[in-house]
Amino acid sequence: ALTREALFHAQKTGRSPELIYQWQWRIGRLHAALGEPEEAADAYRRAIVALNPIRPNLSDGHRGRASLFDEKIKPVYLELARLLVDLSDAAADSERGQALLTEARDTMELLKTVELQDYFQDECVADRQTRTLDPETLEAGAAILYPIPFADRVTVLATFSDGIRRFDAPVGADALGRTARAFRGRLQNSRGDDYIDAARQLYDWLILPLAPELDARGIHTLVVAPEGALRLIPFSTLRDGERFLIEKYTVVTVPAVTLTARGEETEKADKVILEGLSEARQGFASLPSVRQEIASIQSITGGKVLLNENYTVENLYAAFAEQNYNIVHMATHGVFGGSPADTYLLTHDSRLTMDMLEDLIQRTRRRGDTVDLLTLSACQTALGDERAAFGLAGIAVKAGVISAVASLWYADDRATSRLMTDFYTGLQRRDLSKAAALRDAQARMIGDPEFGHPAFWGPFLFIGNWM
Repeated sequence: ALTREALFHAQKTGRSPELIYQWQWRIGRLHAALGEPEEAADAYRRAIVALNPIRPNLSDGHRGRASLFDEKIKPVYLELARLLVDLSDAAADSERGQALLTEARDTMELLKTVELQDYFQDECVADRQTRTLDPETLEAGAAILYPIPFADRVTVLATFSDGIRRFDAPVGADALGRTARAFRGRLQNSRGDDYIDAARQLYDWLILPLAPELDARGIHTLVVAPEGALRLIPFSTLRDGERFLIEKYTVVTVPAVTLTARGEETEKADKVILEGLSEARQGFASLPSVRQEIASIQSITGGKVLLNENYTVENLYAAFAEQNYNIVHMATHGVFGGSPADTYLLTHDSRLTMDMLEDLIQRTRRRGDTVDLLTLSACQTALGDERAAFGLAGIAVKAGVISAVASLWYADDRATSRLMTDFYTGLQRRDLSKAAALRDAQARMIGDPEFGHPAFWGPFLFIGNWM
């Protein structure tokens, strides 16, 4: 009663909208504690309606932008998603259950949209793609997985071409996060195999419960929208005890499906620009194999090359001013940090921010063309930094490209050159999608005695449109 009275006064004055969402959120928590999930869900919906218009202003002048989002905004969406999933269990019929699971999935989609806006500090980032994918029109053979870590369990919402299925594993967010972080650290050590147990454990939690459904439906592509610490790991490196996940499925990462570009269906000749930095610059180590990487790819695709002293911000802008490019390959150090200020790509003379990269790509779009593929072959995110990993997953959205390939950590220079050569060779095959070309390149490396460890091929994610 006191909370409702507080809400009434906040609504009456109209001068404190940030209080309205917090009172609605509190009412939702009270209803949930009283065992009234329907009423709780309604209050959470009203809280989100009140929150969305004011969210960009909440962090003005706030020093801990990321912590504010994680503590004051994100839980509203996650708690509503949990209520909706739980309500689907008690639904009177399957149609009602499907509607509730769909709303839970759409709530997660909305959360990821606002989180990407918060990460890039750009409210327009969700509008970069004018034609986006719709989870309701998913083609047969693909499944979209939304793993959601809750306090006492992880729920995986799996979208198929004919509806949504829900699967649970009895592991809470804390234990799942510890395992994911340990797994990521072990994966990066190419001299050890102590990652195997964690790879199997994560598989058992996240994939095994739905494996029979995947097999029965003939699924060949898994599109993952990871949450929390699961953003730190490449799902392709999970193991069923014998094989890596990438050996059975094409694995794709998206920040959200509704942020993923639909792409073009017209045939066109690719126009390629290859940029690389093999020299040590600005305190970063040299990448000796970049010369070979660029030369090998150019022998396959042709295209313009900007290498070392020619790879400058000025030359980049001049190149994009004179011609459209459909494939942009950048073999240089890329750093993804917890904020846009800590996120950039290295050039010979400077650093290319995400806003600058977006500006370059937009020059092609304004001339009526699209960039189908952006490849960042030597980027890295800080171990344990979930926001940085989410920023990497959102690079295709921010840049305004159809799809991207990027790495979660800096891989061996020679292994990267080999993988990229195989990847671009696969792109020449008309029977392979871009995502399948990367999968084939990674699968070939698994069988290589020198580069079979996932530290060499595992960090590379295929991001965005997989078709």
